[in-house]
Order: sequence, then structure tokens, then C-alpha cells
Amino acid sequence: MRKRLAATLLLIVLMLSLGGCKLDTAALLHPDQKDKSGMVRVMIYFSDGKTLTGYVENLGMAESSKVYTGGSSVNYFYDRNGKIIGCFNYHNVLYMKILPEKENI
Repeated sequence: MRKRLAATLLLIVLMLSLGGCKLDTAALLHPDQKDKSGMVRVMIYFSDGKTLTGYVENLGMAESSKVYTGGSSVNYFYDRNGKIIGCFNYHNVLYMKILPEKENI
């Protein structure tokens, strides 16, 4: 019985991986870690004169962003390790300056 269950589960995983399923196993194993390859180090200038320095997933609307009908959009802000440290709204952003990579922010 146990061998049959294990074989069935293995067959299902094999079919999903070969069938073109976009199963992100890295996200399953390490959901709190982001792939830093798509991160861009920026300084964000806001309409109230304040700035933030850190990383964004990209310079447009990220896949993980949320757009609310009739309301604000939530975009995440990351530290250099890819951990979410906050969020911002593009409505209040004047511009983003791309910064070179360095060890400390």
C-alpha cells in the first residue's frame, strides 16, 4: 500500500513537471527568499520630498504588486537580501534613480 501511494505521488509530480506546469519548487522550499537577480537598487523620490533607498523587483508594476480598483496600488520594497521591508504607492512617486550595487545601503 505504501509503495503504491509513493509511486502515485511520484507519477503526479513527474506529470506536472513534464506537462509544462509552472511549478516553482524554489518558492515552495524557500517562500521567504526572493531571487535577487531581478532586483534593482534605487532611490525613490516621493512627492512630499522624502526619499527611500533600497531594492524594487523591477521599475514597473511587479508581478507581486496589487492594483485596487478605485484605490491605491501596493508595490513592495526590499532589502539587499530580498526580504520585504515595506511597500509604497506609485501615485506618490515622482521618480526613481537607479543606483549602482554596493555592499551597504
